[in-house]
Amino acid sequence: AQAIEVARLTGVVVDRQTGIPVTGQVRLVDASSGLPVGEIVSRAEAGFMMPLPTRGTYSFEVRSEGYVFAIQSFENWHDGTDVDVRIALDPIVTGQAFVLDAIHFESGSAQLRQMYQAGCTQLALWMAENPSVRIRSIGHTDDVGRTEVNQALSQERAEAVKFVLEASGVSPQRMVAEGRGADAPL
Repeated sequence: AQAIEVARLTGVVVDRQTGIPVTGQVRLVDASSGLPVGEIVSRAEAGFMMPLPTRGTYSFEVRSEGYVFAIQSFENWHDGTDVDVRIALDPIVTGQAFVLDAIHFESGSAQLRQMYQAGCTQLALWMAENPSVRIRSIGHTDDVGRTEVNQALSQERAEAVKFVLEASGVSPQRMVAEGRGADAPL
């Protein structure tokens, strides 16, 4: 066995509106393999610290009671340099919108990229923990190509997310799928 070089990853989870630290569960995942690197509780009074393997693309999956979960991508291209992060969570409120950057599709397709299904997994877990929450899955495309094709593709993408959530046990009555097409390109 050969030791790998690691850096020290420190951070804090905060309420996005107030900036006040909150207690939350932080999971670090290697984005290329989808495998967890580590999991730790970030305490409101102290934050968190964990080893970070150097050079790679990772994502933080963060949950805290009363807040919308967050998945935040992180790229580390430094050798042995300590890293400090601040992860902001939004309180759960009616009508709130949030973006899951961790859900990506193959170009021109409604097929989810394999390495980007963590967003759907975390959303399904969060919905199981918050059974009164209902969501609207909104699919997007870019603005390249015909309007009708982009509209249909964005609807298919929203439906694909809904399908994954249903397969994870979320009731279809708690979800609505909507495609935005070229009207709201991402």
